[in-house]
Amino acid sequence: MSEIQTTAVATDPPQSLTPPIYDGSVDHAESHSTDDGPEPSVEQIWATEIERRSSRVLTGESLGIPWPDAKRRIEQELLAKR
Repeated sequence: MSEIQTTAVATDPPQSLTPPIYDGSVDHAESHSTDDGPEPSVEQIWATEIERRSSRVLTGESLGIPWPDAKRRIEQELLAKR
C-alpha cells in the first residue's frame, strides 16, 4: 500500500466514503454543475474528490487517521446499523 492509502483517511470515515465532500463545505452536485454543459459523470466527480483529498494530505491540511483506526470505526458503525 502506498503512504496515501494508509494515511489519507478522512477524519470522519462514514461521510468520507461517499460524496458530498466530507467536510460539508460544498454540495458536490452544486460544485460540479454548469449551465453550459452536461452533468459530470460519477467517475469525474470522484476523480475531483480524490484529487482534493490527496492535496489536503500532501499539503498537511489534513493529517488523516491510521487505517486500523479508520477500519475499526467503520466496522463499528456498520455493526451498529444491523
